[in-house]
Amino acid sequence: MTTSRQDLLRQLPSVDQVLHQAQDLITEWGHQQVTEQVRLDIDTLRSSMTAQATEETPEAEKAPDFIDQILISIEVKLQQSNANSLIPVFNLTGTILHTN
Repeated sequence: MTTSRQDLLRQLPSVDQVLHQAQDLITEWGHQQVTEQVRLDIDTLRSSMTAQATEETPEAEKAPDFIDQILISIEVKLQQSNANSLIPVFNLTGTILHTN
């Protein structure tokens, strides 16, 4: 049995469905950041499905749960994007420079 590309696209979850499953990520990273990443990941999945050369895909290649894939991808990307966002700096706001 084969599954058409349109059937696979119909299996993609909505942003709202993913956000309901992503409450832990929303608590940790914020609603706006998670929502933006969900939209990007769903768009990436959609474009990769439409870019496939064949119209028919064997049933065995169908991803069983897109939501889990998206949640894992989002968590990894959010951790990577925020891992190096803090850099050490010198706070010299109280320093007065004297010149003669």
